[in-house]
Amino acid sequence: MKMLKTEILIEIKFLQNLCTRLKERFDHEDMRISVFDGFNAILCNYFLEIGLTEQEYFIDTYKTIYNNKSIAKSNLETQIRNHINSANSQLVVDSWSNFELFISYVSKCIFNDEKKRKLLEEDYVEISNCLNKHEIDTSDINCLDKLKIRAFHLVQSSRKIASLLKVLKTKFSSDSNYKDTLGFLTNYGRLRNGIHSNFIFHGQKEVICLYDKITYSYKPNEPIIMEPLVEDTFYNNCKRLIGICIFIIENVVYEQKIYDPTYLITK
Repeated sequence: MKMLKTEILIEIKFLQNLCTRLKERFDHEDMRISVFDGFNAILCNYFLEIGLTEQEYFIDTYKTIYNNKSIAKSNLETQIRNHINSANSQLVVDSWSNFELFISYVSKCIFNDEKKRKLLEEDYVEISNCLNKHEIDTSDINCLDKLKIRAFHLVQSSRKIASLLKVLKTKFSSDSNYKDTLGFLTNYGRLRNGIHSNFIFHGQKEVICLYDKITYSYKPNEPIIMEPLVEDTFYNNCKRLIGICIFIIENVVYEQKIYDPTYLITK
């Protein structure tokens, strides 16, 4: 864990310096700064949680919680493993939520009205086109209006991500890099969703994919499998997510402020 903690501290320092540089370009309430403030806080919490798993510290904490009762070695190992699993799960959930908010507001600002309208009505158009091939009562067709999404932030993140990366496609070093980035983000979102269902995959089709030398296996109604799972897997995924945010900021041309709506609440 010592090497992982060192890597996390280096990334935290990088994020702090990055925020300082970005404040020379953007307003302090701009999403293009606050997204990295968010990642900084997330990694600081992760660092603290990982620190709690050091055996001597964990034993002292355990005794404090359980009124100085001793802990068997086997139980200690189980408790530490559970704590690490909890920290990793929280890292995935928090980092993805931070990324989703960033993507949502960047997309809302840079997409024109036509692109936003298409995203809002995507399900409506798809199902309408299918039903128009059949004889259906007009009143039933009108019910499809309920499929139109009323607010942009309710559009599926996967659709906003795909649309934004498509806008930036020519900025990627290669087509394979573009596809790998899109696939990585799709997988990150899938992994996050799995955490919310106790690591059980509820998709309809089996998915096996490889990102950064980790194979992810998703089988319907079965636990998600990640191999090989090493101690820095979840941290490295978060670090790559941060890199994608930097790439987006460097390549999206938008001179106006992208206001972070959570600023007054969480910052």
